[in-house]
Amino acid sequence: MLKRIKVHDQHEGEIFVQNKRHTPSNMPMVVSNMISDDMPDQHSEFFTHLSYFAISTIDIDGRPWATIIVGSPTTLIRAISEMELNISAVLPKDDPFLSSIINTVNSPYRSFAGIGVDFSNRRRNKVAGFIATSNIVNDTLNMSLLTNENVGNCPKYITIRKLEYCKRNPQIAADYRNTDRISFNQECLDIINQASTIFLATRHTSTISDNTSDLGINHRGGYSGFVRTYEENGYTYIVIPDYSGNRFYQSLGNIETDRVAGVVFPCFTSGDMLHVTGIHINKTQHLCQFY
Repeated sequence: MLKRIKVHDQHEGEIFVQNKRHTPSNMPMVVSNMISDDMPDQHSEFFTHLSYFAISTIDIDGRPWATIIVGSPTTLIRAISEMELNISAVLPKDDPFLSSIINTVNSPYRSFAGIGVDFSNRRRNKVAGFIATSNIVNDTLNMSLLTNENVGNCPKYITIRKLEYCKRNPQIAADYRNTDRISFNQECLDIINQASTIFLATRHTSTISDNTSDLGINHRGGYSGFVRTYEENGYTYIVIPDYSGNRFYQSLGNIETDRVAGVVFPCFTSGDMLHVTGIHINKTQHLCQFY
């Protein structure tokens, strides 16, 4: 299987945000040196011991969707080589990530981004690349992921948790995918308001080549209520603070150029998840707004 070599130079959106936030002038070189094509052994071993994994892709309309897949640590993720991960997971039939995989099966280039977080010790690693193959067998989604972007992340703003697998029969509670004007019901607002962990998926579409286009997904965390919402003109707006982290500004940089993003809000008490996607704008030096 051929590997797509990734160009890791930072793009204009990332550099713009770094300059706006007064990062050191050598930051683009630092970031490029920290990202590798091949998956380090410690990363592949880390992924294969996880029973949950946040992952994103884009749908047929180019919108990013993020979800959290779960399963047994022995079968959820398998490392085939330093450039390939295999994933097997059962997803709810209405999960927008699953719908995106199904509807783009004939696309020549399907990108993905994933982030593994061990909530017991706050360790996390990111991976990205493209989906080589996908199929569904007996309700199980199987994917072969070819990786060309691997980087470790700092443990900031991750809440330590003890998670246990609980099998459920999920039902969709609200579906706004066929409307362009969304005002969330109270159930959706409750999931947002309780969240102390979210996963933010972003996209950068290069004007140069596929080798410089990619997806990203990042953890965002804080105290419950750190994400705010408000209503205006029939829309629900979501406001996500940007706390100081590694100062790479990959997510904010992608938003600066592409202005779209997806977020998954998990509720670790009930097992509910809220998936949203839409227009995303960097509003100030410290906030990004989503609608």
